[in-house]
Amino acid sequence: MTTYADMVQLILCFFIALFAFSQVDAKKFQQVARSLNTVFSGGQGILESGQLPNNGETILDDPHFLQEMAALEETYRSLEEYLAQEGLSEKVELERDERGIIVSFADRVLFELGKAEILPPSRTVLGEVAQIIGPLPNQLRVEGHTDNLPISTAQFPSNWELSTARATGVVRFFVEECGFSPTKLSAAGYGEWRPRFPNDSAAHRAKNRRVDLVILRTSLSENEPN
Repeated sequence: MTTYADMVQLILCFFIALFAFSQVDAKKFQQVARSLNTVFSGGQGILESGQLPNNGETILDDPHFLQEMAALEETYRSLEEYLAQEGLSEKVELERDERGIIVSFADRVLFELGKAEILPPSRTVLGEVAQIIGPLPNQLRVEGHTDNLPISTAQFPSNWELSTARATGVVRFFVEECGFSPTKLSAAGYGEWRPRFPNDSAAHRAKNRRVDLVILRTSLSENEPN
């Protein structure tokens, strides 16, 4: 009888455990899974940020989000493959962050120092990049950056004008040469004020002189003005 009672108790505990496992907090599970999705797309997860993303809203049951993440990842890999084939991986860098995908062109790839006219050979590179990202419905923001060396010419009184002219030049190329809709493009010039590295050496200043093409996630694009 004692052995039988022990067996019954063990079976009872087993089924209680099964019931408890079946009552996993679905919201917490979705939040953890959402954090993993964030990490896979280049952002910070719960452990890194200490916060739950998206204010606790669930996204696993949003097929549009999952489709967008898959499309962005495919685009990232296509860009990565193209740049590697052309030997441009050190001159055109790829990055994922919370905004989406950033394609960062070193200024020497697209422009001469202190100028905003796109170099003829660079038009081929931009055209190939445009073909890869063109099918995406996402908004694209072109951001111009300079180093902290001052410029003062009739055309560019400061680095603000130079960085903005470079960004708008790329936007015009995408619209006029690649057939992009003007409604999905925007341009911004940040001058010297958003450096990636301290402007303390020629190498660092060269890295700060860049044009970033930001492929914005849809959730951020919705906040863009119409």
